[in-house]
Amino acid sequence: MLSLTWDAEHGRRQAHRARLADTGTREAVLHLLMDGQIAVARRLARTLRRELPDTVRLYAVEGPAAARREAADRATAAHAWAGREPGAARRTLILEPADGSRPSAAWLHHPAVADTCHVGISDAVPLRDTATAHRQALHALAAARRHPERRAAHTPPRDLATALGPDGAHWAATALAPLHTHRPARPQDPDGPPCSPPPPPGCTTPPTPRTASASTATP
Repeated sequence: MLSLTWDAEHGRRQAHRARLADTGTREAVLHLLMDGQIAVARRLARTLRRELPDTVRLYAVEGPAAARREAADRATAAHAWAGREPGAARRTLILEPADGSRPSAAWLHHPAVADTCHVGISDAVPLRDTATAHRQALHALAAARRHPERRAAHTPPRDLATALGPDGAHWAATALAPLHTHRPARPQDPDGPPCSPPPPPGCTTPPTPRTASASTATP
């Protein structure tokens, strides 16, 4: 009986050590990608018999440790790479293959994550642009903290008219109407010749020389 108990405990400790090693390797791969060391990250990923995808999406998850661990476990089971955010104790980063234009992570809807965590989601980017995805996810996370659904996706820049919407466009047209209808009191010709600068103080303009008429003396 004691032998069986010892074997079970030994197996549990080995599994725990293997889990820690796997988690540490995945985190190292993620940090290498954010540092732009793509080739090194690919080689390290192959030690886990995994290949990194060509297109990825990054999630910044902020919340309780248990909820973030649940998100990371479910994500890594679906071929994601998860790790802690350097310098942020309450934040976990999850890098997933981007299969489409919209996020499709099932773990986002798990109650432990949806009810307690804020999540910022990046655009789908090439693997070499993981650092860009990281910045996008952090910007989206700042918006997620104010969003009732507790998550937000990065929004690419749009033109001003689209961002303002119909009400904003009407307000802008009204505010700018005096500028569009203004007519200056003295028309100006932008294509005319430049004006000559005035002479410096104390200087006078020399008179224009005139041609003297020739006269013949009378003998």
